[in-house]
Formats: sequence, C-alpha cells, structure tokens
Amino acid sequence: MFSNISDALDYLCLNLDESELPSSFAAKADVEIVQFYSKESSQGPKRVDTTQRDELCRYLCLSRYASERALKKADGVYENALYTLYESLTHNIFTRSPSLEKDLEAMEIQRIEEKETLLAIYGEDVEAGFGMFPAFPNKWSVIIRISDGFPAVGYLGSASVAFVNADGHYPFSAPVVLVLESGRMTDSETGTLAGAQKRLLMRGAAAKVAELRKSFDAIGNGESTVPKPVYCVYEVITFLCTATAEDLFRSATSKFVLRTEKSVSGIKERASQALPEGNDRTGRKEIARKRIHRPVQSDPLKHSPELLEMKKRRAGLPAHKARSEILSKVMNNQVVVVSGATGSGKTTQIPQFLLEEASENRRPVSIICTQPRRIAAMSVAERVASERCQSVGESVGYQVKLNSRLSRQTRLVFCTTGVLLRRLQSDPHLENVSHVILDEVYERSSETDFLMLILRDILPKRRSLRVILMSATLDAAKFAAYFSSTPSSSSSWKIRVPIAAIPGRTYPVDELYLEDAVSLARYTLKPGDRYARKRGPPSQRGKLAGEVAGVVRDYYARTSATEAAAADDPADDDIIGNDSGGDSSEIVPRFYLDVQHSRVPEVSNFHDYRAMASLIDESLVNFDLIDMLVRQIVLTTSSDDNSGAILVFLPGNSEISTLIRRLSTGPGSNKLWALPLHSLLSPEDQRKVFKPPPNGKRKLICSTNIAETSITINDVTVVIDTLRVKETSFDPLNGFSVLSECFVSKAAAKQRAGRAGRVSKGTCYRLVRRNTFQAKLAAQQKPEIQRIALEHLVLNVLSIVSESHRENSPYDFFSKAIDPPDKEAVATAINNLINIGALRTVGSKGKKGYGDVEMTALGKHLAGLPVDARIGKLLIYGSVFGCLDAALTIASTISERSPFYAPLDKREEARSAKGKFHWGKSDLLTYVNVYEKWRELQENGHSNGAQQKFCNEHFLLRKLLITIGDNRRKLANALKDIGFCGRQVDTRGWERTDQFNKNGRNLRILRAVICAALYPNIVRIDLPPTKYREVAGGSIPINHNSKDLKLRTKNSARVFLHPESTNFHIGNYETRWLAYYEKVHTSKLFIRDSTMVSPYAILLFGGILE
Repeated sequence: MFSNISDALDYLCLNLDESELPSSFAAKADVEIVQFYSKESSQGPKRVDTTQRDELCRYLCLSRYASERALKKADGVYENALYTLYESLTHNIFTRSPSLEKDLEAMEIQRIEEKETLLAIYGEDVEAGFGMFPAFPNKWSVIIRISDGFPAVGYLGSASVAFVNADGHYPFSAPVVLVLESGRMTDSETGTLAGAQKRLLMRGAAAKVAELRKSFDAIGNGESTVPKPVYCVYEVITFLCTATAEDLFRSATSKFVLRTEKSVSGIKERASQALPEGNDRTGRKEIARKRIHRPVQSDPLKHSPELLEMKKRRAGLPAHKARSEILSKVMNNQVVVVSGATGSGKTTQIPQFLLEEASENRRPVSIICTQPRRIAAMSVAERVASERCQSVGESVGYQVKLNSRLSRQTRLVFCTTGVLLRRLQSDPHLENVSHVILDEVYERSSETDFLMLILRDILPKRRSLRVILMSATLDAAKFAAYFSSTPSSSSSWKIRVPIAAIPGRTYPVDELYLEDAVSLARYTLKPGDRYARKRGPPSQRGKLAGEVAGVVRDYYARTSATEAAAADDPADDDIIGNDSGGDSSEIVPRFYLDVQHSRVPEVSNFHDYRAMASLIDESLVNFDLIDMLVRQIVLTTSSDDNSGAILVFLPGNSEISTLIRRLSTGPGSNKLWALPLHSLLSPEDQRKVFKPPPNGKRKLICSTNIAETSITINDVTVVIDTLRVKETSFDPLNGFSVLSECFVSKAAAKQRAGRAGRVSKGTCYRLVRRNTFQAKLAAQQKPEIQRIALEHLVLNVLSIVSESHRENSPYDFFSKAIDPPDKEAVATAINNLINIGALRTVGSKGKKGYGDVEMTALGKHLAGLPVDARIGKLLIYGSVFGCLDAALTIASTISERSPFYAPLDKREEARSAKGKFHWGKSDLLTYVNVYEKWRELQENGHSNGAQQKFCNEHFLLRKLLITIGDNRRKLANALKDIGFCGRQVDTRGWERTDQFNKNGRNLRILRAVICAALYPNIVRIDLPPTKYREVAGGSIPINHNSKDLKLRTKNSARVFLHPESTNFHIGNYETRWLAYYEKVHTSKLFIRDSTMVSPYAILLFGGILE
C-alpha cells in the first residue's frame, strides 16, 4: 500500500489522534522532537512555537508530532504549516491560487455580497469579515454557528464551521474549511466532537467544495476559459448538516481534484478577462450582479421513496392533467394566461412543471413567481420545497421585503411584486431570468398592474423571456387582450396570447345568505338595537321605527299560538318582555340566545326570517349574529363528525380580536380552537392555521382577506363571510388617504366561498341578503392603481424605465396601463416627490400642462431603498446627521406598526403605561425610547420570561419588537448597499457605533431630521386665548386641552390629532408646529405619528422658499 516506511508513518501521524499513536511518537519535551525515520531526519531537532503547535492540533485534530513536523518544514511560518497539514488532511484537494493582486477589490465586493446573503439565511448565527478567525487576523473568514450538530457523525451538540480565505483569492480559490465543536474560535477543546469525527467532516467539506467547483466549471461555460467565482458556504453547511453517514464517508474518501493551472500567466490572463481593469467599481458590481442572477443548470431530482410518493399526490391535482398543454403553450408563446379555479394547484404546480422540464432537457432556467403578499410567498415556497423533498433555500426559495432564503442553487424564487420591481432597477430587461409568473393578477394590486406595464414594454426586447399570468377568475380575456396589443418596432412581430383553463378540484359549496343565517341561529333583534337599520333623516326615524315595530309584531303574531300563550313558560318574558299587550315599542325580543337551550318559538314560514333579516343593517359587522351562528354550527355537530374547520372573513384585526374574545366564553367555547390570521402575525403564528385542532375541538379561523387567495387551508368546510374589507383610497385633490370599510366584489366573494370546498362538500354563509349581493356588489374590485397614492410608482418609473421608452413623462407612461390612474393622482405624486427633494422639473410645461421631471441625487438613492420615499429620506438624513440608530428604529416601526396595544377594557392602563416612554413630544421618538428600553433587557441577559413580563406590564407586543429589531439590521444593510455609511463596514452592530450616532440623543437634531423627512406634512396649531388660574401670589396660565386646539395644514384644511398620539394628551405646546407621517380619514380627518418641531427646522429643511 505504501512505497516506504516514511509514507506509512506520515499517513498514521496525519490520520490518528495522538492518543492512538505509539508512545514513542509522543512529544517528550517542548523543544525536543522525536527522530522521524524519513529523509528529513538527518537535519536534527529544531525549536517550535508550542502555542502554534497546540493551535494546529486543535484546529486540524492531528497529533503534536504531525504539527511539529509541519512547522519545522515551514520554517516556523504558521500559515504555511497549516496549508501543508490541510492539504494532506484533505487528500490535496485544497490548492492555493497564484497572485491576483489587481483584482482584490472586486473580490472583496463579491465576498461582501455573499456575506449579505448569508446574513439573510442564518441571521445571528453567521459572522463574516476580517479578524473573525484568531489564527488569521488579516484574512477574510466566515463563521457559521450550528445548533443541531452533525447527524452524519452522531454529534448533536453545538458546533461551528469556519471558512478561511487563506490565500486571499476566494471565491476564485477554495477556502480552508475547519470544523470546531465550540461556538467561539478561542475556546479550548471541551466538547464531545471527537478528532476523528472532525477530520471526517473536514474531508467531506473539502470534497464538497471540490465537487461544487468542478460541476460549476462544467455548467454553461461552453468555450469560455474565464475562471468563475464559486461560493461554497451555504452548500457546504447544508451538506454537513443533512448528509447521511454513508454520503459523508463517500465524499470524504473520494479524491476529487480541483482544476489546477500549470501556468501562472494563464490564470492571470483569464482572470483579467473575468474582472474589469482599473478602478471601475460600477463595472465590478455589474459583473457580480450578473453572476448572482445568471441562470444555472437544474439538476435532476433524486428518486427517493418520499419524492415518488409526493409525485403520486401531485398527479391527482387538476393542473397535472394540463401539464403538457401548459408547457407547450409556454414554449411556443411569450405570454400565456392560465385561468385556474380554486383548488386546481396552479400556484404550486406550474412553476414546478417549468423547473422539471428544464431539468429533463438540461436547459438553464431561472424562474421568478410573484405573490401578492409576504405570507403567500413564504408559505408557497415552503409547500413547493416540501413537494420536492427539499428545504427552502435549495432549488426553491423566497425573497420578500427585508427577508429571504436563497442560495446559489436556487432556480425558483417566490417573491412579492415589490421585490421584482426593485430588481428591475438593476436589471431593466431581466437578462438573467427565463420565466416570470404573476400569480393572482385578478387582485389588481398597484404593483402588479405596474409590473404588467413594465413586462409589456420588455417583451419586444427579450424574445426569449416567458411571462405566465395566473388568475382564479374569469378575467383571462382582458389580460390576454392587453398583452396582445403590445407595441413593437417590428411590424412582422406580434404577441399571441393563448389561454389555458384548468378546472378546479372542489366539492359543491352551498351558498347561503343572511336569511338562512338568521334562520339557523334563530337570531332576533328589536328596533333601535345596535345592528338594526336606521334610515331617513332624524325627523322620519320615528315613523320608520313604528314600521319596524309593526314588522316585529307581525313576526311574533305568526309564531306558535300554543307556546306564545303558555303563561308559565319562563321564555315568554325573554321573548316578549311585556305580556300585558301594551304599546308595540315595548316589545323586546330576546337579543342574545343561548343556542343550546333556546326556547324561541318556531317560525313556520321562511318569509318570517326574511322579514327579520330585512331589519338588519348589512353595513355593520354583526358580532351577535356571527357569535350565535358559530355556536349553533359547533353545538349541532356530532363529536364523531369530522366536519372540518370554520373560516370567518372579517374586515380587520380589531374585528378579529373582538370575535375571538367573545367566543372564548359561553356555550360551546370549550369545543372551539379559535385562531387569528392576518398579515401582522409572525410566520410561526400564521402557520398554526394549517395544523389539525386538538382532540374534541373544532378549528375556527378568524381572518382578513389574506385567506382569500394568498393561502389555502385545506380542512375548511364552513365559511362565514361578512363580505367586508378595509381599503385605503387616496384623494388626490385633498391629499389624504381614506381608510374605509366596503363590500368586496363578487369575484372575491366567489373566491372566499371556494375555500369551503377543498376536502368535502361545504357551506358558505354570506351575511347580506340575496338581493343585496346581486344589486350592490361590483363584479370586480376597483384596481388599486386608481385609488392609492402613487409616489413609489413614479419613482419606479423614473428609475426602471429608460427615458426613451417613457416618452419623458410619467403621465404618458401610466396612460399605457391596463387601467390607467387619474392624471390628478399622478400630478399629486410628482408634486409630493418634488417637495421632498426626490424630483425636479426640467424644461417647460408641455401642451398638456405638465412639465417633465427627472430624479435628483436624493431620488436615485430613495429608489434603491425598499421603503416609502419619506422613510428612505429619514434613513439617509439620519446617517448624514449622526443619528442613524434612532432613524432605523423609526423607519422599521413605521414599516410595521406601533408596538403598543390597548385592550378595550384596559385603555386607561395602557395609556398610562405608554406615557412612561414619552420622549420629545413625539410619537416617533417614543417608539425609539421604548425599543431602546427593551433592547437593554436583551443585552443585559434577561430571560425571555423577563422580557415578556416587561412587555405585558407596559402593553407591548414582544414579537413585534423582535421584528422591528430584525428589520433595523436589514434596513441598515440596504442603506449600506446604496453607498451610505461605507461598504467597508463589516462588523455586526456597526449602525450603533459612535461613528454614526454622535447626535443620537440630541433632541433638536432628531426633530430636525424628522421634519426634513416628513415635510411638507406640517400642521400649524392655532391656540385659543390663554386662560389663567388664580394662585397665592398671582395667577398662572392653564394648559390647553387638545379639544380646544385647531390644527390646520398648509392649505388651511382642518385636521385632528389621533387620540392615540403622544401629543393628544399634552397641554404645554413649546411650538405651534407639528410634523406628521400620514393623514387618514375615518370618523374625522386625523394625523398620525406626529412630532413637535421647531420653526427653525422648518426654515432649514422645509424645501425652497417661495
């Protein structure tokens, strides 16, 4: 096996622990080395650094003799000794590259981009940068902490894996991969991960690196000999944490050999082709970007038993029967519209069809599938990954605002529409994308309409790009007609848009209405009740009340005479309330029924319930009726009946909380497992709705319209639909948003009803009368682009679309939308962006009365941030004026919502608790203060229980504070990406250092920065005449009450402080000026998130003086 004894002894010393070697090979003294029978033995003993020797022993798990031998051979140079040992340990897989000094800057850019990807995947478990690994203080390295160990070697404790850029040329060269059992590099060897296990893991990791580099070189290079950068960290970690013992052993014993260059000049020449000359940082960024998004070859799936079983399940979906038709149409047409009913499997299957077809034909593929909401993108990605027997982040991943799970092997990305729009800013023609799938286009969000407009413009330039539009409604023809009219410079080229229809796999759903719900719940009410209709002016309401009373009197007159006349029946008092035959206004029907012991007289005719239903105000969410209906459904269901879940659609979060609180007590509450579902819940809480209920309970899901299309809960059999939704509409003339509650469209109602027929026959209760449904509900919802503020879309137009294709005017560009917005809305958006300094006018006004605009330097930066323009301006000014930490907290909180909550029964306590954190007479600075107090608890080592106790005492949402903290870090990285704060910043928590927060507690500067970001959202406080109170020795002024103040905007319109505002309850106003984030019209026109600002701040940062 070995040619001589020297090779045999070398092998034993490198592959056995020191304890396993013969005693004669143990080190006898720090300076003495046992004579080794090899060619070098005649050189005699040499002194070695024992600290370096021990470090090599610990890192590589080799004997002291082998480490001393390597140091001796390297003349005491530590790095060279480690290289020698690592090459021997990994069967010479590791190969150092020749020098490429002139390209080190570009390599650094690429390493930083990989670091940001790793932070998105591993969060706090990753550290990257210079000085991370003590043995190599001047080398760039990545350290990943592993909490669950390595099952392949039977070790389930904590560990860490270090990737060291030993030769300075990663990712063009292989890194040194070291496995340690501790989470910190300086810890001694105290774990239970044996040396033999670590050696096996390191060999397997090195083999995986070699395999990745070899396979990557073989993909897509063609005749090109340009060396390609290969990023190995994610793939190696995934392999080590998921490999079986057999896979690890096979990899560790395979002698993969990296391609080596025999000519130093050859690799230099080819590397110079791969990277630009000189200091063109923009060119380097562009090459790095193309490398990241370049389509890669899709590998065939392994035929595991689990995968084969999953394929059988998938084959039962209706979409699978249309697989050949869909693939054929996609291959032969640039645009395809897929109309699939609920339950057809279009969302999960069509992307997989494309992925599998590319894999079978060995074609490069890069698929992006947009979803309307973040929860949809994440949940669909998880579902598709599970169907492929993979983890999210392998071939299937997701990317949403401030969160992503991607890797180099990801071919299918589910993302929100906004993420794709931001990508278009750097890749205007989607050069590295093969397919774009727009799911749920029928919802007609503003970003979806805008994206369709952009894609329609791209298609003539990208003939290879394929666009698939998917919808669950009958709007397919409208979308097909829109793309069929795509303009082109070539008269011979025209887009043909075929439509593929997929039938749904749903069971029949009985669609019932308010009359039926009233009948089942045996619901009654009296005139003047909260949920009774009120019509006409006040002068006529008495007459109307009499008419309603007459209907109620007739209703009870038709009930069973026997029960109505039973004088000893205690239920009579509950029903009539006045058995003396007095005035009809004294009739008091029983309002809340005990559905388990109800004695309401039977109604003999369905028209009686129609009469009762006609009294109900359908514009209100009738909690009494929903409460009784749910209890009746639950209590009349046999415990042995697998009747499925109940899904209740409500307009908002407050209604969800109210209903769950009501159903937590009373008859049947012990049989309910009530769960909320809305977009503000954490992903963990959202996933609960997919779990089966506990034994003996029935799952009840109270949801907003997020359950309408974004997610599918398979076990729902009953839907209770209020047919209400909260929508934000923008008034361009008055410049404020109106949050109003309105009816959904018939298309949305159909979608909601379809949720009940996934597993069995279902029932849908629509809480309006049948004729109301037919007469008052629109066929389709009004497109969002026609009812919201358009600032973000205008910025996108100017940053994505070239000037030659937008005809120098956002107005002309938006006119080409499938449903164009009003020009006044576009004009308002442009004026707002000019006021904040993001745009400026150029040239003279055209014949249409609108001038052309262009982005300022500030506008270009704002377009690169994934937040609203004013929030982005706040971040930029915060970094410039040395208060970045506070700006990040404010921006993250506004992007989510306030961390404070106020239960209905504890509003005063909640207000008092919030008052402890008031700072600077500002809602925004109050958010900063409370977050910093909570962060102190975390950093001081308080337990989760202690943190939760703090949050409960102060009415704070702990999970939301955690989310705010996560978003802060991601916003900081986004700020760094656009060039602020310096790309050289690598240390974790850099945004909190004194370098960026010299004025972090300076109230004047903080308020000035807020004023600069929020202008022109400024209101003037008109104070009433000062009143005085007599005291001993004179009089003192009385503080003003917020109700006595008059707040007026720039155009003199009156507004009101929101009651939850910090400034609502103060009486001492230092200045007469407030900056605010938004205006919302509910019962009044309120301003929210206000801050008291100085007139000097307005003078300095309030735009151009007129």
